[in-house]
Amino acid sequence: MSSRLYYFPHDPFRFRSGAIIHGAMSRRWLIVSMIIIAVLGAADAGYLASLALSGKPLVCNFLEGCQTVATSPYSRIFGIPLALFGFFFYITAVGLLVGALKNGSRLLPRLLIAVTFLGFIASLYFMYLQAFVIRSWCEYCIFSAISSSLLFILAIFYTMKYPHAVPRIESSE
Repeated sequence: MSSRLYYFPHDPFRFRSGAIIHGAMSRRWLIVSMIIIAVLGAADAGYLASLALSGKPLVCNFLEGCQTVATSPYSRIFGIPLALFGFFFYITAVGLLVGALKNGSRLLPRLLIAVTFLGFIASLYFMYLQAFVIRSWCEYCIFSAISSSLLFILAIFYTMKYPHAVPRIESSE
């Protein structure tokens, strides 16, 4: 007898044949997935920041514009490499996610939405700069944009899937 998993469209976290993932487990899986994405983003941004701070050239594996993007005037704010800001963004996201995993605070999902929204908007702006201003592409920057976008999308999904984790705003009327 073969073991098959059946997908339930009304609940993407529920499967048959002994592999049923319920409330706390699917919440945990979602948060752990976001932690993994944030750690990968931190590793990517940390690598870029370390090269920028050491002055070593950035080597591309798939694209040829990494060094052009990394040395452009848009790669620093007040002399600080953007990758360093990205690193702290991802570390902040990891901290919020670990907090959500440990105690499930009702404030953490809102903070997570706010932080990941800022990362998402920054990534859109940096992708715009690469496409239309610098006219070169950096694979590490693209990876970071994908990571921050996924974090934002999953943070929205988290608040929709688990609305009880997000406090409701009551009117004072």
